[in-house]
Parts: sequence; structure tokens; C-alpha cells
Amino acid sequence: MKVYKIGFSKGFSVLSEETDLIKPQMFDGRSLQASWREPRVRVEQLSRGDVDTDYPFLAYGAIVVSTEAMDELVRCLSLDDVERLPLSCAPNQDGYTYEYELLNVTRTVDCLDLKRSRVTTVAGKVIRVDKYFLDTTRLRGVSLFRLPQLPYVSLFTTEEGARCFKDLRREGLEFREVFSD
Repeated sequence: MKVYKIGFSKGFSVLSEETDLIKPQMFDGRSLQASWREPRVRVEQLSRGDVDTDYPFLAYGAIVVSTEAMDELVRCLSLDDVERLPLSCAPNQDGYTYEYELLNVTRTVDCLDLKRSRVTTVAGKVIRVDKYFLDTTRLRGVSLFRLPQLPYVSLFTTEEGARCFKDLRREGLEFREVFSD
């Protein structure tokens, strides 16, 4: 099994939040559905000229997805452990309003083998992983997940999830292989 860390491609759309409701520490695997207040966002830059991305960057640990791409993603993957959280997007200078949602991954899987991985810790907390060693038996049937040691900053996907994202042929995300058994 291969596992990938999900990252953002450089040179693509960036969103800024106008309401100051989104904090990176919110995205630690908890459900946000019941308390969600729709934040207002604005597209700050367009990617590659006039082409925008379906996955603009907003905050670490959060994946923003165009509503159209989200509908395709839901059809492709079983996403029982994610929430679709709406975002209110301000119209651009041409009056066009983008439709984006935040994909909140609520599944946290404790599969990082700390003894076999190469990690940097501060005060007993993992702050960086240079080499991942994962117990993939805990990832059967899992597409998207977080690690409890790095809940706010990192999202991971198995081969199934990476293939689904790539098959959609949408731009804005990168998948860096971090482990293969």
C-alpha cells in the first residue's frame, strides 16, 4: 500500500478569508458541521492566467474544493469521514461568484510508528516527520485521514484516494508519496 501526503501546487488560486472564522487548529479531525458558520472568502489570485484551480489554498490542514469537483469526488470515493462545509465566496471584479466548499476530514488514524519513523519532537510533541513508517493494516478501507501526531497541518490519502483525485483531472493539489510497504 502507498500513502501520500496531500499538498498544494504552487502558482494556483489562493483564497483569503474576510470573516476571520477559520483557524488552522480547527482542522484536527473533529466534526465542525453542527457549529459551522459559513465564512466569507475571496479569490486573491488566479492560476495560470485565466484558469482557476478547483483546489485553492486557504489554510494548512484544510482542503477547499470547487462544488463541481466535490460532487465528482463524492461519486468517486466513499467519504463517510468527511464533511462538506460551505464557503461564501465574494464575487470577483467581473461579477463572477465562485462556488467552493471546505472538505473537513474527520477520520484520524493512529498508524505512525514513532520508533521506526524519523521525527522531530519538541516537549514530547511531534513537530515534523522526515521519514514515515506507517502501519498500513490500520488503513484498510480508508481513503482520507489525519495522523493524531500532526492533526492541524497534514492530510493523507491512500492509493485509492490519490487515484480518484488524479482521475478527476483537476488542478491545484499535489500528492507526495511518504510511505510504501
